[in-house]
Amino acid sequence: MILKLSGNSSKQIVWLISLFILNLMVSQFSHAQIPAEIYKMPENITFVKKVGHWQKGTLNGGYQLIVEGQGKLKGSHHLYIRWVCHCMESQLSILSITQMNTDEAYVMTEPRFEYKKQTGLINFYRKNIQTDLWQQVQIQLTDIGEYQFVMRTVEHPQEPILAVQ
Repeated sequence: MILKLSGNSSKQIVWLISLFILNLMVSQFSHAQIPAEIYKMPENITFVKKVGHWQKGTLNGGYQLIVEGQGKLKGSHHLYIRWVCHCMESQLSILSITQMNTDEAYVMTEPRFEYKKQTGLINFYRKNIQTDLWQQVQIQLTDIGEYQFVMRTVEHPQEPILAVQ
């Protein structure tokens, strides 16, 4: 099959091919810079709660707390924080809270969210399943994908443990 093109048509085809190649290059570049693990969701989600609002420069969005049941030990919880953006990327980061998702097994109470001096704070209690030690936990959300983990030992709180499904 022979295709005859006029001067205008050939310019349009070259232009379309150039756009296609540029789109491939930009697509590969943007995906290469974003590690795949920031999009990996936990498998056995027990609890999801949208909390708070964040803003950084022109970007803004909210936080999502995700609790995974059946962690390292049957009945234990793992905690994740997801930074959701009201932008093209939609999700900027999802972090496994390493202090909760360790070789030790914890159960936790329902997280509460508040602001203090424009910093998002997540507060809850956790119990070590093996030692029965209770701790009060505060996670300070310092930036997109960054946090500080603060805890102290306490007596048994009156708050109920999240159910593991």
